[in-house]
Amino acid sequence: MNEWWVGMSAIEHVYWFIAVIASTALLIQAILTFAGMSHDSIDFHHDVSSGHGDMQAHFQLLSIRSLVAFFTMLGWSGIALIHAKGALNNPVLVVVVSIIVGSVFAVVVAGFFYGMTKLVSSGNVDIKNTIGRTASVYLKIPANMSGTGKVNVMIQSQVREFDAMSKDLTAIPSGSPVKVVDVQNNTLIVERG
Repeated sequence: MNEWWVGMSAIEHVYWFIAVIASTALLIQAILTFAGMSHDSIDFHHDVSSGHGDMQAHFQLLSIRSLVAFFTMLGWSGIALIHAKGALNNPVLVVVVSIIVGSVFAVVVAGFFYGMTKLVSSGNVDIKNTIGRTASVYLKIPANMSGTGKVNVMIQSQVREFDAMSKDLTAIPSGSPVKVVDVQNNTLIVERG
């Protein structure tokens, strides 16, 4: 093994050092991620957003994950390019190409984790999303806003039960279809559907 290490050029030593250290860090990251111990709390990043103020997920180009990915691919592509037979015998060209490969891989990893953050949802139901939807009366709704009944409505891929009132002059019996026209104080205002 000593002959192998001594027989390398200085640039090969640098690339092997980068590849081994970055690959070890990548392996540790993978183990921690699969074990459920993410390192997001120690992650630094530079957000690149599209200017949308309500955007939940940000593209994190400079994060620990993407930097480790950059250095891992920089090291391994540099080693591969040095040992490739052909036109890449120029050390400057090897460095430039390995930096490009590492950069591309860092962007791919950042894009992957950006996509993963967009898969997260809070599960909270926004009652205003019921407006315009059809519901089914579960408990009779009294006439002329004189009391509350209950309706079942499909919202955000689930059937939910809400209190409901109606401005109709007659009560709306159970099982009747209704349309949600407004929301006031977390109570649905409905009309016959």
